[in-house]
Amino acid sequence: MEKRKITYRLGVDKRPRCSFKQRLYAKLFALSPVFSSFFMRKTKNAYRLPLSVAINKGFHCDTPFLTVGEKTGLANLYIHSCGKVTIGSNVAISKDCRFITGGHDLHDFNIDIIKPIVVENDVVIYTASSVLQGVKIGRGAVLGAYSVVRSSIPPYAIVSGNPCKVIGFRYKPEEAFEIESKKYLENERIPLETLQRNYEKYYLSRIQEIRKFVSI
Repeated sequence: MEKRKITYRLGVDKRPRCSFKQRLYAKLFALSPVFSSFFMRKTKNAYRLPLSVAINKGFHCDTPFLTVGEKTGLANLYIHSCGKVTIGSNVAISKDCRFITGGHDLHDFNIDIIKPIVVENDVVIYTASSVLQGVKIGRGAVLGAYSVVRSSIPPYAIVSGNPCKVIGFRYKPEEAFEIESKKYLENERIPLETLQRNYEKYYLSRIQEIRKFVSI
């Protein structure tokens, strides 16, 4: 993942932002009691979203660097600041989620630090979850409702909490690898060794801690 950090000094540096047309159509889509379908199509065209992508009233995107794959549902996703956001295909994002690509330097509040966010294919993000700058969510991962994601999530992990923690995996490594074999070309698959290593590191070695966490 691209981890390049970009900094802007407030009031000095000009930050990139989405176009006036993009902001206008998104606002009209959110506010219009009629012609909703018309303004939804205009908003999707303005942001260059595939026709198969679904958005709801309230969708908001500050960044001009948004890329979304096919058959993805964004609901009323709120994307804050100007960092690059890449969302894969077959991603399901529930209502009231936020992606925050920027934050202030703790030692100088006038400096805005921007980092990209990547969400890979087949991810499910449940209601009111927040994804913070510099995070990569691995393919097939599931974020429980109201999760706050501060660090990257391994593929097929199930996470929950604030800050979120891995509490399980959707599949055992062999099952995940079988899915990979059916859906992806050989050079695009996650190696079985990587899946096994993640399962051991994030789940098996922490099983007692996880049981205590989910029982709270």
